[in-house]
Amino acid sequence: MKRRAFTLAEVLITLGIIGVISMLTFPSLNASTRAQQNRATLKNTMSIISNVATMNIAKNEWGFEGLDGFCTTTVSDAKKLKAETDTTVCGLFNSMLTGEEMLPYADTNGVYANGKYSAPLRANMGFGTSAGYYVSYQLQNGAIISLPRGASNCKESNNINYNDYMDHTQCIGFIDVNGVKPPNKAIACADGTRKHIWDSSGESYISACMVEANDNSDIFPFRFYDNTVELASNAAKGYLNNNK
Repeated sequence: MKRRAFTLAEVLITLGIIGVISMLTFPSLNASTRAQQNRATLKNTMSIISNVATMNIAKNEWGFEGLDGFCTTTVSDAKKLKAETDTTVCGLFNSMLTGEEMLPYADTNGVYANGKYSAPLRANMGFGTSAGYYVSYQLQNGAIISLPRGASNCKESNNINYNDYMDHTQCIGFIDVNGVKPPNKAIACADGTRKHIWDSSGESYISACMVEANDNSDIFPFRFYDNTVELASNAAKGYLNNNK
């Protein structure tokens, strides 16, 4: 029995179908891979920040709770500060980070690196603008961290009730997991809100926040106190825990 060869038309149709399937599935796979990479970098960066406090406790006997003062007005002077003689956030991170690059100071809107990158307004993330100016570091893993230059007295007692809305904003920083690369998008709940609700007693709380598994956001708020580092919004927490 003779085998019937595929006609050119049949081959072209098959290739066309394969192409369409690839076009439909590749973006989803790419987004999933990128989201997983972002989660891994976020976890790694939080670990790096936590280790800063842990190492300084071992060396100088103070963690984030010992922060006090304001980084100097120029980056060139701020780069010289060391935790042995200076209790500012600049002194602490200069001494305990390795391979980092201190970037030009941020404005009050959040992260700002050398005129090439800026984060959304702090107010849009629920943190206000009272913390003032920021210092940013480019880490070896590609992430940028941004911390208030005047961070001080970052103790657990000042952070117990923290969530998407906070008063003690001087102990809130930001992580951009891929540095200056786009999308430079702040994490948010899937419906675009922070789920801030007031109950009948007048107390506020944060309800559940859904975040898409493949969300491409790359900017995450974190809070730091004592030797602890944790995400500072339910959206960020939901993103990190969403491994679907």
